Order: sequence, then structure tokens, then C-alpha cells
Amino acid sequence: MKKIICIILALFLLPAAVLAAAPALEAEGYAYRVNPDGGAVILGYLGEETTLVLPGTLAGMPVTGLGEEAFAYQQLDSVTLPRSLETMEINPFLGCPAIVRPGENPHYIAQDSALVDTRTGTLVSFALPKGQDSFQAPDSVLHIAPRAFYGAGGLKQAALPASVRSIGEQAFAECTALESVTLPGGLTSIPEQAFLGCVMLKDIDIPASVTHIGAWAFAKSGLQSVILPEGLLSVADWAFLRCNDLVGISLPASLKEISDSAFDSVSPDALFTVYEGSAGEAWAQDSPYNYQLEGL
Repeated sequence: MKKIICIILALFLLPAAVLAAAPALEAEGYAYRVNPDGGAVILGYLGEETTLVLPGTLAGMPVTGLGEEAFAYQQLDSVTLPRSLETMEINPFLGCPAIVRPGENPHYIAQDSALVDTRTGTLVSFALPKGQDSFQAPDSVLHIAPRAFYGAGGLKQAALPASVRSIGEQAFAECTALESVTLPGGLTSIPEQAFLGCVMLKDIDIPASVTHIGAWAFAKSGLQSVILPEGLLSVADWAFLRCNDLVGISLPASLKEISDSAFDSVSPDALFTVYEGSAGEAWAQDSPYNYQLEGL
């Protein structure tokens, strides 16, 4: 009897499992998959047009989602979203120069070169217009999605308003021209790989509200000096890995946890300023770098 029940349950579960593992389907020049709820998720464009109006249906199913990096690095001029679209996975327009037009979609709006989900206030993606090298996020933005600005090579200046509460992993990674970025005062974490590879970023003002700096957050960046704010509690693995020009670092008395590898391969001339009796001092004593003490 138990065996029969297991077989019946397996038959009921089979469609969802098959759909999840199935290879991409094709229709009307798009690659797509079918979600268990019956909606189509566009995974990529297979044609040669540069101006796209995404279909509302594929093979009779409503288009309800865009897959992760669905149009990544495709040389498109513009993309108009269908009214049926409900969700987007991680930056479907990564490295794509297209102007994304919400059309009649009720969930997304275009604001100052950025696409924003009005339900959550999340800036989903960004395309730098020709001739522009700076960006001021609108006050309506509450969150920056993972990889939202990834690889925006011409972006030199970025400013996030006080309304922003969080930024996602790799949000500004590989922005190789980025020279300055203004972070909001309410930010509590610099996530993993947030500024990885920002080689022109020489300094940054980290808000006093930040309590954690994630793994690889500033790795391979151009930072020359950094003052970590009082109130910071932890610095994760390789947070400043291979910041070859980093020579001046101040660690706060509030620091409770710092990875042994947090500052691997920074400049051999680096000088750390730490507080006597702090976790920063204990870390510095075991590191290969020079340090000086400040009194509490």
C-alpha cells in the first residue's frame, strides 16, 4: 500500500520536476521556460532585431517573467515590456544598452535611465545613455538589486539617495570607470562583491550606519585609503583583496570580527591605524603590515 501511495505522489509531482529540468523551449524568436504555474519566462532573444516589443504570450501561455541575464550583452536599442510581466530575475538586461520601456506594464517604471519595480522600490537594471557618465538615483528607490549596475563601464559618478536601504551583491561590480559613489546614511551592509573590480575608485565615504562589509566587497578596487566607521562590527573574507594601492586604513574600536584574509595583498607599504585593546589591534599584531595605535 505504501508503495502504491509513493507512486501516486510521484506522478503528481512529476510535471513540476520535469518542467524545472526541461531544456529551454523556443517560440517567436525567443527562448523560454514554463513555470509550474503555467506562465512563460523569457530566457533570451534569438533573432536579429534591435527594437523589441516583448510578446504578452508565447505558445499560448502568458509571459510572466524574464530570466536571469536574459538579454545580457545583446546589442539592442530598446525593449518594451508586456503588460503581463510580473517578475524579473537578476538583471535581465546586464550589459545591454537598450532603453527599457515599461509600456502598459503596471509594475515597472523607467526613471532616469533605470528600471524600477514600483511594488518594492527596487532599481532592477540600469543602462548608461550615450554621452552620460553620471547617475543620480531617484528618491523613489528603496533597494538596489544585485548586479543592477554591473559592468557599466562608462559610469564615473553614482549617487544613491537617503531613501535607499540596501544594495545587492555585485551591484557596482566591474564598473571600471567609477570614480565616486555616494552611499546613503541608512545603509547597514556593504554586500559581497559590491564594488569588486572598480579600479578607478580611489576613496569612498562609508556611512556610520554600516555594520558589516561582505566578502570581496572592495576586492581589486583602486582604493588608496579607507576609514572604516565607528559602529562597524565585522569585515568578511577578502573584503579588500588585492587593493594594491591601499596604503592608509583605519579600523574602528567597535570592530568585533575581522577575517584573517580581509586585507590580503594590499600595498606592502600599508599602515593600519587601530585602537589599543581592540579586535583591530589583535588582527594587526598577526598581520604582515605595519600599524599604529590610537588610545580609546
